[in-house]
Amino acid sequence: LSGSMDYRDFPGEDGAADCGFDALQRVAARFVSARETDLIAVIVFGAGMAKGRLWTHMRHPMLMGTLIWAVAHLMVNGDLASLVLFGGLGAWAIAEMAVISRAGPRWTPPAPGAARRDLALVGIALVMYALVAWVHTLFGLAVFGGV
Repeated sequence: LSGSMDYRDFPGEDGAADCGFDALQRVAARFVSARETDLIAVIVFGAGMAKGRLWTHMRHPMLMGTLIWAVAHLMVNGDLASLVLFGGLGAWAIAEMAVISRAGPRWTPPAPGAARRDLALVGIALVMYALVAWVHTLFGLAVFGGV
């Protein structure tokens, strides 16, 4: 087999792509772009390490960041390999959150840290996002809608 299969490889009756996943991608793109979602994912993922005020609002910030990241990649990648990879990682994050929540005692939010830690988190997340975007462009992937 040459190359990976894509949802466009399975045309509908009229010859156009007939895939519910494609429609879901278009609907999701109306609300938020994948690049914004990826930035949010990096911030949420880092919230667990920053120990500022943001981490007191979620029990599993790293897993939640992973889930948001997976959804962002599913919004722009419709091929089968991406669905397996990013869908699998998203499903893993959901399952892991459920298992951890079920195994542990009732969650009580931790004491909030200093707000400056969240500001540092946003700064570091922006740098990390720029670095990840740059690496994507090295591999020929259009991060910001360009070629």
